[in-house]
Amino acid sequence: MSQLGYQWQGLDTAPCIVLLNGWGYRRLAWPVGWLQRLGRFYRLLLVDLPASSSDSHTLCMEQDLSSWIKALLQVIPSQSVVLGWSLGGMLALQLAQQSPHKIAGLVLLASNIKFVQCSEWPWALPAADLNHFRQAFQCAPNQTLRRFCTLQTQGEQGRSLFRLLLTQLSAKPSIAGLNWLQQLDLRLVWRDLSVPCLALYGTGDTLIPAEVQPQLTLLQPKARICVFQGGHAFFWSRAHVLEQIQAFLHHILPVHIAYD
Repeated sequence: MSQLGYQWQGLDTAPCIVLLNGWGYRRLAWPVGWLQRLGRFYRLLLVDLPASSSDSHTLCMEQDLSSWIKALLQVIPSQSVVLGWSLGGMLALQLAQQSPHKIAGLVLLASNIKFVQCSEWPWALPAADLNHFRQAFQCAPNQTLRRFCTLQTQGEQGRSLFRLLLTQLSAKPSIAGLNWLQQLDLRLVWRDLSVPCLALYGTGDTLIPAEVQPQLTLLQPKARICVFQGGHAFFWSRAHVLEQIQAFLHHILPVHIAYD
């Protein structure tokens, strides 16, 4: 099995927050100030998705999902909260399913429980769109990643967020992550979720239809779902999103949250 790429930040003795970013991004790809602010109160575990390591000494080969999850569970401390964006949120649900005793709660950012459509779950991306994206990425990765950032920032004012996301891309995004987006079906995991969950979405997300939100509530009424203006990367340009997350963390973790 290939080596897991990760790093620690924050307070060594504090409860842990595991940060899993979206496909295509490096592990430090989070909004300005988030890591510093969360690191004042928590221990942060920032994890690379497969084949996207930023460390030259780390060899991250493509691997199956179960082995990656198993490797990560060996590193995660008990009673951690997992914060995941898009694919990272789907992986967070996998972690909660496979090791609920280690996971105290989940924060999902722009994450669907099934990324591609099927007859029973039309509130997702058409499978043909993802297949086309995969083919384009294999043929022209740099151009496809720029288009990917454009899709994620639709509905935002100006081009500043687009330019910022370009600087946060991984040097080696993995095709395995796209395969996971194709294959993962977490509807039953979501329905049976036993840990507290905060799920946040953008009203103009071009990758996750807004119509999915009431369906998520029907399947899992205990989860707290909030909606913000913006697209798939809505939280990058809205500071009050972090305030919502901090309030949720304060509720489930034994740490006092001090607001600036």
